[in-house]
Parts: sequence; C-alpha cells; structure tokens
Amino acid sequence: MLSGLSHPASGMEDPRVVEAYVAAADLNEVVSDYWLARPGVDLSPNVFLHVAARLPSRVTPILLAADLFEHDGPRERGRSIELAKEFFR
Repeated sequence: MLSGLSHPASGMEDPRVVEAYVAAADLNEVVSDYWLARPGVDLSPNVFLHVAARLPSRVTPILLAADLFEHDGPRERGRSIELAKEFFR
C-alpha cells in the first residue's frame, strides 16, 4: 500500500522512490521478489517499507503526515506539518 513519498496526496511523488506499507507476513516475499537489500553506510535508499502486523485499511492524512515527517528534507517536513494542520482543523 503506497504511502509517504509515493502517495498521490503527499504532493511529493518521485518515480525514483517507493514508500509503502507491507504486512509483516509478506515482508520476506516482497524483499525476495523485488531483490531488495538493506542500504549500506554510504548508500541512500530508494525504497522505504513500513512493516506492520496488519496493513491499515487506508492511508489517512495523519498517517501520511507521520510517514513524511520521518524524512529529513525540509519539503517533506513542511508537507507533513501542512497535512497535520489540515487533519486537526
């Protein structure tokens, strides 16, 4: 389930990056199917997986805000704050 940088509501879509939720039970299969590896010290990841015991039914604005806030960029943090403010209005 796409989220964070990959979710259309984020306004941050980047075809070079994938961010998504994956069920813990499916993690090994996803890693194997897509040949994913843990990033090394000098590498920047282009796949961000949020592993959950159970997938959320949908990506809510506050969940999206939390996902974006985990990134260090000012654009991501700024958009996270915007989403949170919209959610709590």
